[in-house]
Amino acid sequence: MFPPATEAPVPGSWGLKGDVYPTKKTGYQSPLNKGFSLESAFYACEYRVINNQYPHSRKYSQAKAILCLYFTPVIRIFAGECVYDLIFLNMAQPQSKLQEMVSKRAGGSVLLPEGTTIRELLILATLYNDHEMVADLVDLEEFDKTILEDTKLFDVPFPLHHITLCYNAPGLLEGFRGDMEPDVKRHRNGRDMLLKMWKERFGLDVAEQIDFNRYQNCFLCAWDEDTFEDIFGEEERYFLDKGCRPLDIDLYEAVRRFQLGKAKSLLDQGASPNAKFVVEGGSFDETFWCYEYVGHELCHVASSHFCAKTHYERPLDDRDIRDLIGWAAYETMYSLFEQYEKPMYM
Repeated sequence: MFPPATEAPVPGSWGLKGDVYPTKKTGYQSPLNKGFSLESAFYACEYRVINNQYPHSRKYSQAKAILCLYFTPVIRIFAGECVYDLIFLNMAQPQSKLQEMVSKRAGGSVLLPEGTTIRELLILATLYNDHEMVADLVDLEEFDKTILEDTKLFDVPFPLHHITLCYNAPGLLEGFRGDMEPDVKRHRNGRDMLLKMWKERFGLDVAEQIDFNRYQNCFLCAWDEDTFEDIFGEEERYFLDKGCRPLDIDLYEAVRRFQLGKAKSLLDQGASPNAKFVVEGGSFDETFWCYEYVGHELCHVASSHFCAKTHYERPLDDRDIRDLIGWAAYETMYSLFEQYEKPMYM
């Protein structure tokens, strides 16, 4: 029961299991739906008082649900002149097999988006480098192995383990400090465990190089149908007349098209990722080069991807995978440049 009138609950205080008033076990209604009464809400839950607006009163008249950040279930108690907001934990709620699995791994109740499938959860778990969750999901009878060949996220095949290979791009999970280091360390450990599982359990090639050119619609790069002028802004003769080397011109085009094999061959022949191209304009000149293009996009997509932490409550969004593919592509290309020349910025 709630504390007597002389013991008004204090914000931050806790109630024990069985303290909820009253307790009529009639099931659970998602807090994403409309409000529900105390009589039909939770049974034998823990609660914490997060708000105490008015002096305590003995009379408890009405209760209804409200929603706070991250879909946290809260019951607001109107007790005469008194208002309490109670946040509930360890809710006795009927859960799906997937929701029970995620909640168990998370150490608390997790509300999956309605209709979440094994495929979607498996892609999310792989994206989060949650190797324990991935191992649990692939053990389910409902696990469909075709996802190992294609996640069906894009119009070209993208195997599930390629998410892990993206995280294995040179330097992608290196060099982070401060508040980000614990998350990055967890990603590194999970990535290594997943690489081992993909290889030993499913016989997948974890040393293959992703052909980033296949995923042109996932990040900023030139498409196959783009012409030379689409990429450079001028015809090739314009740059040759300014003394630009054909090798350097070909390298920038290969980089923009993300043709890694061709880029490496040109670098072996002496092309420079620091070679600059200038297009003269009326009020200013536009200058661009390989390091500038890759470095700029790398900073943008890396910051976008790492803003999102493990959060199974949010639905699968293929933009997260697109950002990761772009991040891995830029890291791979940048690392290739560094094997030949260090960056030289203006």
